[in-house]
Amino acid sequence: MAFDKIHTDVRAALEKEGWVITQDPYIVPSGGINFRIDLESEKVLAAEKEGEQIAVEVKSLIGASLVYAFYPAFGQYLFYRDALKDEGIDQEVFMAISNISYFRIFRIPFLIRRIKQYNLKFIVVNTTEQKIVKWIK
Repeated sequence: MAFDKIHTDVRAALEKEGWVITQDPYIVPSGGINFRIDLESEKVLAAEKEGEQIAVEVKSLIGASLVYAFYPAFGQYLFYRDALKDEGIDQEVFMAISNISYFRIFRIPFLIRRIKQYNLKFIVVNTTEQKIVKWIK
């Protein structure tokens, strides 16, 4: 399975912020299915604190229609989040998107309502600079 177009940029942006990529891809077996989440990362914190771990699904969201590009990404996100929960893995799942996709998504009221309703979390990346510009929790 091929990586998303912005996968390398998202990975570099996470690493620039001190995240260590621990699995790429991150395979989560659950209910007889092997789910393939793009990245697992761990923030390296001070020695006396426990590290925070996240799962990251990378999405370019390109296509003729943003809504139809978002639709399967939304389903994947929910499946991955549920698979982790079913397996007792206490890990937040983030959808990593470009800043361009972010501005397009957050102009569509229907998508905003679904994002809030299902509590989707995002990492917004400037892919040109390989820099995280926003965390949405």
